[in-house]
Amino acid sequence: MEQLKYLITNPYSWVLIGAVLILPYLLKYMRILYPETLRKKMEEEEACTLELYQKPQMRTMRKNMVFAIVISLISSYVLGYHLMESSNPLRTSKNIFVLLIVLIALYAIVVEYKITKGKSCKDVIVGYKYIKWLAIVEVTVLVVAVVIFGIMALLK
Repeated sequence: MEQLKYLITNPYSWVLIGAVLILPYLLKYMRILYPETLRKKMEEEEACTLELYQKPQMRTMRKNMVFAIVISLISSYVLGYHLMESSNPLRTSKNIFVLLIVLIALYAIVVEYKITKGKSCKDVIVGYKYIKWLAIVEVTVLVVAVVIFGIMALLK
């Protein structure tokens, strides 16, 4: 409770909240400074993404993802606090939840690929060719680290 009081009374936290609220509008108006060709590519990317995400199968998948996250939260709580003997049930629940979220994310990637049939907007994304390999390495390292740390935490 003391930390919450400090967070509310700290002026820098209010500056952070204000900056987060203003950031989307600021980024929207920063596009005026971009060259015309870059703005056109960004509009093509947004139109392509909107077209892909308006499909009924994609909407169903997103609803299922919310349902899966709620179920994984409930199941990790039940497993951590009621079914498994542990000296720290919160940590056990958290580790189970992280592992379930990783599985859900991998499933979502596969389902989204099947829904879009491999069509993506990545050919119009500005700068995608520069960040593609870095993103692949980063995601691979992150997934492997989460799986390893999750398994190590469950074995303790």
